Parts: sequence; C-alpha cells; structure tokens
Amino acid sequence: VMTARMTIYNTRPTARQVYLRAPHANPFTDEITYMADMALWFFQPRKPVRVYAQAGSEVFHDHPDQMGDYGWAVVTFDDGAAACLGGNWALPEHWPATVATISMDI
Repeated sequence: VMTARMTIYNTRPTARQVYLRAPHANPFTDEITYMADMALWFFQPRKPVRVYAQAGSEVFHDHPDQMGDYGWAVVTFDDGAAACLGGNWALPEHWPATVATISMDI
C-alpha cells in the first residue's frame, strides 16, 4: 500500500446530537482517530514521520475549538507513502445517507 484515502461525512442533525452530549467533540476526535488507527494498521511496519492537519467551523461557527465542521489530515510515512484522512459534519439536513457516508480507497 502506497496511498490511501479515508473519509467519513456526517449530516448536520447527527452532529447537533453529538454536540448536545459532548460539546467539545469534533470530526478529528470522533472520526479521524479511527481512520488514523486503520491507516497505521494498513501501512505497517512503516512509521509516520509527518502530519499536516486542517480543521474549521463555518456551519457550527460557535464550536468551542473552531473544529466543528470538518477536519483533514495528510500523514506521510517513512518511505514516502501517504494517507489522506477526512471527516465532515456539515452535510445538508436532507442527505441520502441517514447517518454517515463512509469511503476508503487503498
């Protein structure tokens, strides 16, 4: 495996329910951590050497950590392999998926 892309997209109603229970939750802590774990498993025995991450809050602009809508990370491994991990909690109210849309390409 040299590259991977893993994403989880959630709807706004789902995100609102999560925020009611855990106001500091966000796509990184609730989704990307699981994808990072899978990436480390798929890419073993390689070790991550660099991570670039970006997050933001435009729909949930009052999120306490300003990370309420989306988060993306690019993990580079010691041999140059890379994984792109993304989570988004800002899908429209009426999205075809009831809870989440999940995809993984390796």
